[in-house]
Amino acid sequence: MNFYKHRHGTAITPDDSSYDVFNLFKKEQYHLGVVVEYDNTSEKDPKEKAVGIVT
Repeated sequence: MNFYKHRHGTAITPDDSSYDVFNLFKKEQYHLGVVVEYDNTSEKDPKEKAVGIVT
């Protein structure tokens, strides 16, 4: 049974800031969004610089 519809989105935008992605997810009214900003200073081992969740 489906009690509710699932809405999800993926945004890979290396040029946009995290705030722009947050606003995009809020505008589209996604139920859950995870924004990960990578630190690409090390090409062999890129690490997450910032992680955010939109609910």
